[in-house]
Amino acid sequence: MNAWRNAMEAANYTFEHNGRKWDYGKQTQARLEPSVAAAKAGILPEGFFWTDAENNDVPMTAGELMALSEAAEKAMF
Repeated sequence: MNAWRNAMEAANYTFEHNGRKWDYGKQTQARLEPSVAAAKAGILPEGFFWTDAENNDVPMTAGELMALSEAAEKAMF
C-alpha cells in the first residue's frame, strides 16, 4: 500500500487551464513554489514565462502565475 501511495504522489499529471495543458506533480510544485513566492512579493522578473505541458514557453504576469498555481492545486484533488 505504501509503495502504491508513494508512486501516486510522485507521479506527474496534466490538467487544463486557460486553454492550455499544464504539467503538475511534486517536481512541478517544487518549481512553482519559489516563483509564486516571487510573484506575491512583486519581484517576478520581467519577461517571466512558464512552460506548458507541450513545451511552449508562455509569458506570465504575477497574477497569471498565481492563478495557474491555484488551478494546479485544485486539479490535484
